[in-house]
Amino acid sequence: MVLVLQTYTASNSGITLVTDEAVPFNINAVNTRCKVTHAAGTPTIEISQKGYYQITFSSFGYNTGAVVAGTDYSGTYTFQLNNKAIPVVNAIGSASSASATNVVNVGFSTILYIPPSCRAINNNAELTINYLGQEGNVLYANLSIVKIG
Repeated sequence: MVLVLQTYTASNSGITLVTDEAVPFNINAVNTRCKVTHAAGTPTIEISQKGYYQITFSSFGYNTGAVVAGTDYSGTYTFQLNNKAIPVVNAIGSASSASATNVVNVGFSTILYIPPSCRAINNNAELTINYLGQEGNVLYANLSIVKIG
């Protein structure tokens, strides 16, 4: 196993995300730039080498929006892995968040297979972590990718 990327974003005041917005990862703690590329401050991670990858995500924050203005907060703090804008079904984490003081933790781990590419077919992965709640405030988000085979 080889850790090829660990990237995260952290903010004391939080980063506000709306529904289906991708998390921008600001700091690359480990980036081997060996077939897995990510530019700090952007949301997209590209994997251009075939193989099996373990992808682990964790975050804490809270839902900031009420369903109806003037009512109590209600909703979820939810994230899902997408590959080329298509949700990866088994890579989702969610928790109920009732207010701005109700900070919750979510996470998931999955194994993703990237098939080989050729001149006619580009199978490179273009991964993002998308927020699915009404509106959220991300205090911390971490993503690591390990090539396992």
